[in-house]
Amino acid sequence: MIEKLHDAGIKSEYAYMGGFASIGSSLASWLVSRAKSSHSKAHSDWLCNSQVR
Repeated sequence: MIEKLHDAGIKSEYAYMGGFASIGSSLASWLVSRAKSSHSKAHSDWLCNSQVR
């Protein structure tokens, strides 16, 4: 697959930029969801902690 991407003209720099952009957008999405004070949906931290007990 990497060879096909290279043959298509995709440089490794583009792959690294895409990876960092993906991480950044995931982080931004998480921060926005944590900032909302909506009590109508369960929070992932609460779900994880309640299943451990």
